Amino acid sequence: MDASTAYELRCTEQATAARDRLDERRRTAFDRGLAALARDPFPPVSRASGAPGTDRRVRLTRDILVEYTISSRRLVVVHVTAFDETDILVPDVGTAPEALPHWKRQDNDHHPAGSVIYARRHRPVTLIA
Repeated sequence: MDASTAYELRCTEQATAARDRLDERRRTAFDRGLAALARDPFPPVSRASGAPGTDRRVRLTRDILVEYTISSRRLVVVHVTAFDETDILVPDVGTAPEALPHWKRQDNDHHPAGSVIYARRHRPVTLIA
């Protein structure tokens, strides 16, 4: 499929705002992924997520998921989810919780077995005025 047969690409305001919050590296990958979707909105790695064949979802990168709909040669990106590895509740098998930046090890002296527990660190919040 060449550029003349590519789907017209549109994004909702929410999807555009999510894209704008990405850092430059992730935004570049996001844009490349959308360009690929505009050429072929039905790649083998995409999945139907609603009405048969028109609502779909695909992971553009390892950490960016998009939901989109296809209609009349238009591809409309409805929702963008950008995953952040610092927000993992349960690490993968083989990864110690203390290896994640938001977990810290605490020795539990009050428990009879003296077990180790992991507590989620509170990350500072920066408010933008």
